[in-house]
Amino acid sequence: MKKGFLYALAFLALLMCMSMFGCDGGSNDRCTICGKEATHQFQGSGYCTKHYNDAVSWAIDNVSDN
Repeated sequence: MKKGFLYALAFLALLMCMSMFGCDGGSNDRCTICGKEATHQFQGSGYCTKHYNDAVSWAIDNVSDN
C-alpha cells in the first residue's frame, strides 16, 4: 500500500513539474530566432526588433503564387 502511494505521489509530482517547467508550446514573449524579448508579433510568432524585419522580408519574398 505504501509503495503504491509513493509511486502515485512521485508521478503526480513529476506531472506538476512538467506542467510548470516543461516546454512552452510556442510562447510569443521571446524572439523565435534569438530568444530576446519579443517586441513584435508576425504570423503567430514573436520577434525582437532586429529579427522582425527579417521575418517579414522573408515571408514577402517566399509568398506562393497559389
